[in-house]
Amino acid sequence: MAKRVTGVVLRSLALAGVVAVVVAAFAVEAAHDRQRVDEAGVVLVGLTAVAVLAGSYVLWRDGGVRLAVAALDATAPLAAANLAGPPPRPDDAIVVSGLTVRFGTRTAVDALNLRVGRGEIVGLLGPNGAGKTTTVDVCCGLRRPDAGTAYVLGLDARHGGAALRRSIGVVPQESGLYGELTAAEHLRLFAALYSLPDPAARIAEVLALLGLHDRRDGRVATFSGGMKRRLALARALLHDPPVLFLDEPTLGVDVHGRRALWDHVSRLRDEGRSVLLTTNYLEEATALCDRVVIVDAGKVLADERPDALRRGGGMTLVLTVERNAREVADATGGTVADDGTVRVALARHDEAAPAVEAAGLVARVTGIRTEEPSLEEVFLRLTGRGLRE
Repeated sequence: MAKRVTGVVLRSLALAGVVAVVVAAFAVEAAHDRQRVDEAGVVLVGLTAVAVLAGSYVLWRDGGVRLAVAALDATAPLAAANLAGPPPRPDDAIVVSGLTVRFGTRTAVDALNLRVGRGEIVGLLGPNGAGKTTTVDVCCGLRRPDAGTAYVLGLDARHGGAALRRSIGVVPQESGLYGELTAAEHLRLFAALYSLPDPAARIAEVLALLGLHDRRDGRVATFSGGMKRRLALARALLHDPPVLFLDEPTLGVDVHGRRALWDHVSRLRDEGRSVLLTTNYLEEATALCDRVVIVDAGKVLADERPDALRRGGGMTLVLTVERNAREVADATGGTVADDGTVRVALARHDEAAPAVEAAGLVARVTGIRTEEPSLEEVFLRLTGRGLRE
């Protein structure tokens, strides 16, 4: 509330400054016409007006000087008293706190909290429309949030500017490649944008790293889907950024191409880079991610390691019985599978023994095994719908 009041006061001062300049301009013009003010006086008043307008702009922008000063303080994101969620760690590369983004009356991201450590791959999973891409856009400085903050390597994403762009590499959902250019021409174009001192050597390095050196002079229009995604990753790595945002990097890529990209993404962690990865492939999240953050309707539903998520999702007790499978299912609260076994969903491991005892009272149990849920089953329990709904 205090921040909002301060912003209103400062912006009111900014408007007052603009009005004062306009009034002064009319007054000086009238005085000059009556020869009460000489040319030197007009110049002096003009310079003063420019200074007032500049000050008014600073006051107006982002709610005032207070916010501008805070943006210059690199320690601000770590020292913020109102930081929601778990406290940040010194080695956090990305810190998102209370992030809220609205599109009209729809809230796409709702007070979301997220952390990515240095040298960590974090997967952001959720149904289509859950707010994953919007979150990435805010972190990259492409969209201003309605509330909350996003910091990358201590840089406020709202004001990071060139320093933020030098620190991050982005592979968007739509690669944005130019079909008429060759792979090498693409990278030369972006090397010029980043003012790389020795682009030829770096271009050769990333093309070799992504397995595209032999196709460096091939037109991108002739590339397969997997090759295009690898070129997009090469472009993101060109300026050697410590933080990567990969928005569904294997979307539309065949199985072989996906596996090749997984190998490249895994190496990013080995190199000490931090990666925020959005994906619709649960298998991909299991294979690549140190932690998985599941979001739905812009809210975080879970933030755990993939194996911990599966363990926390309970277990399934599978019973093989000689007869009366239906009666056993009724006694244990389970279901009869197509193979005749009885499957009993359990919230905790200590519920297994009572279930086996109840089954034994109905029929002879000849086989017992347990299964942990897949990440997909955990996801469906949390969101209640499929990824591509």
